[in-house]
Amino acid sequence: MVAAPLAAFGVIQLVIGLVLGRRRTARLRRITARTTGTVSGYDFLGEGRVHPVVDFVLGSEVFQAKLKYRAVVRISGSFIRGSEVTSDPLAKTLKIRENSRGSRTRIPEIFPLGSALEVHYNPADPRENFAVRDHGSVAAPLLIWMGAGFTVLAVILGVSLGVSG
Repeated sequence: MVAAPLAAFGVIQLVIGLVLGRRRTARLRRITARTTGTVSGYDFLGEGRVHPVVDFVLGSEVFQAKLKYRAVVRISGSFIRGSEVTSDPLAKTLKIRENSRGSRTRIPEIFPLGSALEVHYNPADPRENFAVRDHGSVAAPLLIWMGAGFTVLAVILGVSLGVSG
């Protein structure tokens, strides 16, 4: 009785993960052109998360891209002085050591206004873009693995309950 809903839950997760993965792959296939843009500002998302905003010009139009991070890992403590980026600032995951009582982000110092960053974009629709590299997502692989796990668990439960019942 328990195995069927568990299997359905697993299959739903698996399907959603596969759809998300295919959408991301299709998006990356469309983004084939590159140019250089300049940092024009910052998108402050709260909790110290900051994305540099990069302007790039195609013809007479100005477009914007953002350098996004998959995750920001913070190591904080009362005895740490200031704030320091401990990983490559262009990596998908940004690692920061900071004072837990009040540190400011270092992103504007690492990517000052006017600095150049590479932008990748879709030539057919330049609004579909990213700066430097695609930040990726853990959602699709996580859903695929969890869905497969729940489906396998449901099969094991179904077999063991069917044998004992």
